[in-house]
This record gives sequence, C-alpha cells and structure tokens, in this order.
Amino acid sequence: MRIKIIIGFFFLIFIAISFIPVSQQKELTINATFFNIYQRLANGKYWIEWNKDLENLPSIITNNMPDGFNITNKQVRYQVKNQGYNFLVSKFYENTHIEYGFVIVPQKFTDSTEIITSEKTTILGSIINKFKEKSEPFEHIKEFKLYMETPSLYYGFNIVKKRVTDTNIIVLKKLVLTKDKFTEAKKSFEKLKLYLVKNHLKQTQPLMAQYIAKANDSIEVNIGIPIDKVAKSTNEIHFLRMPNTGSLYILNFSGKFKDRIKAYSSVKNYFDDKHLTMPILPFEIYLNNKLPTSENDTINIELRCSTY
Repeated sequence: MRIKIIIGFFFLIFIAISFIPVSQQKELTINATFFNIYQRLANGKYWIEWNKDLENLPSIITNNMPDGFNITNKQVRYQVKNQGYNFLVSKFYENTHIEYGFVIVPQKFTDSTEIITSEKTTILGSIINKFKEKSEPFEHIKEFKLYMETPSLYYGFNIVKKRVTDTNIIVLKKLVLTKDKFTEAKKSFEKLKLYLVKNHLKQTQPLMAQYIAKANDSIEVNIGIPIDKVAKSTNEIHFLRMPNTGSLYILNFSGKFKDRIKAYSSVKNYFDDKHLTMPILPFEIYLNNKLPTSENDTINIELRCSTY
C-alpha cells in the first residue's frame, strides 16, 4: 500500500512538473535589411503574401489595431501585437490556440537580420516537440525567410543579373507632348527601319524604348534597335555602342502599358536594397517587336536596368 502511495505521489509530481510553462527558442538569419523585415512583419497585408496558412483562403479580413492587427477568416484567426521589435502572435483555429513570438535583431552587416522565434509551451510539450518533425512557429519563420530572400515573392518579379549582349544600337530621341507619345514613337520606329534598309544593317534583337517624363506635359521618347555592326550617326539617328563588359538586371512584365510602373517600382526597390547604382534609366525591350498604341494596350516587355 505504501509503495502505491509513493508511486502515486511521484506521478502527481511528474504531472505537475510537466505542465510548468516554458518557452522554446530558435534563431534564424535572414538575408534582408532590418527595415524591410520590420515593415513586412508589422503589416497584416504582407502576412497574406508569405504565410502558408493564409494562402488561397477566401474572404480574409485584416483589421489594424493601435498595437498590431488581426487577420480573420472562417478557418483561422491571427492576432499580432507589436511591442517594439517584438511581435507576439496568437493563432486560433479548430478550437486550438497557440502563442509564439518573433524578435528581430539588427546585425553587424545591414543586409542581414536575425529573428529569434519563441514558442510558449510546457515542459511536457517541449519534450513532445523534440520528437515532432516540424514546429509550426518555426515553420512559419522559414516561410518568411523564403519570402524575403526570393525576388519573385518579395518584389513581385523575378530579377536576374545578366551580361550585356547588344553592343551596337541605333537610337532616335524626341521630345514630344505626352498625348502624342505613341504616334511619335511609331514614327521613330519607322524611320529607324528605313535607316536599316538604306545602310544594309540587320536588326539583331527586338526594339527598345524609353518614355521619360519631362516638364510642361512633355515626354522624351527614345526608340532604339540593336544592329549587327557599326553604323554612322546622322542628325536624327545616333549610333551607340554599349560596353560588353557591363551588367544588366532584367525582369519581365506582361500586362497593360500603364501598369508597367509596377515593374519600375520593384526594380527601384531592388536596387535600393542591394545598394546598386543605376547610371542610366531602365529601357524596355518589346519582345514582340511591336510598340503599344495606347495606355491600355497589352505589352510583353523585358525591363533592362544597367549598373556598374
């Protein structure tokens, strides 16, 4: 009888100890700036972009609060409280409630940031977690790392670095009224094609264009054609040779002409984040070798951005 009492006593102690609350922590380094990471964690709309729990869920509602935000759907609800650089997360789903947190820590090098993920559990829960293949909070931060380090996810476009290939180019530049940019661009393209025929030149790649806004409702329209050999400049048409030792960052955009501003915004953010210099404005390669005729025309372009 005494042995049963002793065993029961130790069993009760074990049960009591097992439910003592503890916190598990893991550290992960993300190759992104502290500012960008903070911005993406502090705004609920970005959680929808990287959190797999929220992927493809209908009717997601995001509500901001003075100290954070809520993300709500019929299947899951997140409550995120922002305490400086510490984000406290409560997740509710299927009659289950878990709590964890992210602490972001600046590093010596500005292009990397450490995130400390902590999960509230018990001693028994921490023992069980050691035998589990995955821990939900730590999986979430891995998803966030993938999002932050993948240009197509973070910037919205896949941005790749390439060497300069088109070194010989003829260009026609015009300053025109903004309302006339499409008709004037077409005229320039026709003049360049006539120049090719007259000088026995061959076009080697699709045409390129720049539309650069100027003052007084005017715009600079630059149309260019890559050619197979050196050519002579005229009063209107200029021959340019790009150094074949240079580099380009390239992204592709398909959509309405007026919406290509999204690609420009993304590449600017990319250059700023990577501390890259852009000596000249980006130029657009029209992959179907056809210029748009209106703001709503669908285009398929390659945006090329040079750098040192």
